[in-house]
Amino acid sequence: MTCPEHETTCAFLDGELDDRRSAAAERHLETCPSCQALAAAAADASDLLRGPAARLVAPAALRTRVGAALDAA
Repeated sequence: MTCPEHETTCAFLDGELDDRRSAAAERHLETCPSCQALAAAAADASDLLRGPAARLVAPAALRTRVGAALDAA
């Protein structure tokens, strides 16, 4: 089930709301299981992006090939 407030919840999670709307979104989030699930999924995705895989460095040969392709474009 989705909530009609999902767009507002996303904006809240991204820090895009003013103080008044942020407070309202936070109150809504406390009582809406659908928006709580959305917030949890966003937190999980954020954790994955900050995890060890995000710190991997491409091999030098790959970086060179990608750099050359970008220069050619």
